[in-house]
Amino acid sequence: MVVKRDVDILFISSRGAQYRYYQALSAVTHFSSLVVTLFPGFGFKVFNSGLSLGLIRRGIDFHLKRKKRKHSAVKSVTVLWGGYVFFSACYFSLIYLKFKYYFSRNTPKVICIWNGHRLPEMAIRAAAQEFDIRIAYFENGLIPKSTTVDFSGVNAFSSIPRARAFYDRYFLENDCQSLSDTRLLIRKPHKRKLKAGGEEVAGRYVFVPFQVNFDSQVIINSPWLNSMEEFYSVLFSIIELIEEGLTVIIKEHPSDPRSYTELYNKHSRIKFVSGDTETFIRNAEAVITLNSSVGIEAAMLEKKVIVLGNACYSIDGMMKVAQTAEELACAINDMRGWSPDIDIVRAFFTYLKKDYLLPGAWQDQIACVGGAHKLCFENKILEVLS
Repeated sequence: MVVKRDVDILFISSRGAQYRYYQALSAVTHFSSLVVTLFPGFGFKVFNSGLSLGLIRRGIDFHLKRKKRKHSAVKSVTVLWGGYVFFSACYFSLIYLKFKYYFSRNTPKVICIWNGHRLPEMAIRAAAQEFDIRIAYFENGLIPKSTTVDFSGVNAFSSIPRARAFYDRYFLENDCQSLSDTRLLIRKPHKRKLKAGGEEVAGRYVFVPFQVNFDSQVIINSPWLNSMEEFYSVLFSIIELIEEGLTVIIKEHPSDPRSYTELYNKHSRIKFVSGDTETFIRNAEAVITLNSSVGIEAAMLEKKVIVLGNACYSIDGMMKVAQTAEELACAINDMRGWSPDIDIVRAFFTYLKKDYLLPGAWQDQIACVGGAHKLCFENKILEVLS
């Protein structure tokens, strides 16, 4: 039985650090709020619930693609993979039915979930849409010491304006400061991550940060290069087309358990390295990325950036976009002929810091929610409730 309780905000998360953050935020906000796990209350209704095979397939599609890449050995065993698909479908269905039942008795004005692409959140989204409940998507902040909250989605699905004209106006109307002196966060390497290559790079180079191969940024937001293997293949195909004396250096993502050792010595001008990402960015001729957070960090440091996928920071004037191997080769060879428009860059990051992001990393709010963090969150809620 679900106890009737009208709330403005329902925070939803599995138990863990994000759950504790939601608890801290719920405790201080002046909105009526409640924090629940992925299985709120008891009971659910199967018949006339709106659950269908099509809804289940759409809901588990990214989850299955992610698991195939993360655990490639499992998909080769038909029985095991078939069992996992069945389990995932049941898990999605159960969460959907639980929240469909919950929302029919307790309909919050806003629900808060993380990212929105994982299987539980896809089920919650599907249930919420049946009741026209607004969804606030949380994610790590786009710049250091910040948190993202967006009602449109995260990453390429965010509400961040992409039109250059918006930032032209914003620059004229605001005091836009440089963030190029900002120190970047150091990501801890995965426990199984091997050390790739040497620490120092001599001569001119472009820097390529690999991404987690099973991340939504690669699977969903990168239409023409859908894996790190494809990314490397394109770099290999154009290396003889770009100017001599220019090296491509690649750093594997520290959080990706996989190591691409089979690619390490395939070409003398493509080198895998380890070391400090910030140093590689600052000394590079340009940074080439699908849509990595390193791309936005490089733009923040006012470096040249070439984007190959869908990215929330893909703004005309701030960086180059390449959608084919030929366009990528041309963008690299033309590096001396273009630079980012610094006014656009500073307007973009001032907008993020001043108007878009919550100040303070969410991890730092668990013990005590900062006043500015709370106020910015509440203002975002007010915008949709009004």
